[in-house]
Amino acid sequence: MAKLWQRHIKRRLSLEERQHILDAVHGLDTNAEVCLFGSRVRDDARGGDIDLLVISETLDRKLLRSLRLWLQDRLGLRKIDVVVSAPELPVCPVSI
Repeated sequence: MAKLWQRHIKRRLSLEERQHILDAVHGLDTNAEVCLFGSRVRDDARGGDIDLLVISETLDRKLLRSLRLWLQDRLGLRKIDVVVSAPELPVCPVSI
């Protein structure tokens, strides 16, 4: 999935935004995978929120709260949807 992340995210997010997202996720789980989906991966779409899928073996509710706060602090008040897949959490969207 890393190639998918790199291929799509370069078009729709700045280098600084990409780095903030990766720093936030990998600061909590260095083995986590991050995928961008939604309108940000479509060349014909403009603007739009940031939709992320985070796949982690270790992320729990406490770390999820930390991730949400970190992303909000670094990326500002723009809408970010995070879907997390982890053994300790049900698969569910988290809006920021």
